Amino acid sequence: YAVKLINDLSHEALAQMIGSVRKVVNLNIQELKKEGIIDASRGNLSVKDLQALLEKAKSILPTLKKND
Repeated sequence: YAVKLINDLSHEALAQMIGSVRKVVNLNIQELKKEGIIDASRGNLSVKDLQALLEKAKSILPTLKKND
């Protein structure tokens, strides 16, 4: 089952929360959708494969590996 992560949050608002811009957030969300890791629709974001998301995060942010 999927874990609903975000409800009624725009890509612009998400970008502001993480110190990014809407275009970058949108590109990353589209990539994660294409890989089947998340499901995103207007204002909603659900994680379909948490393990894959964690692995992707670890590959991007090596400091996360220290917390295993």
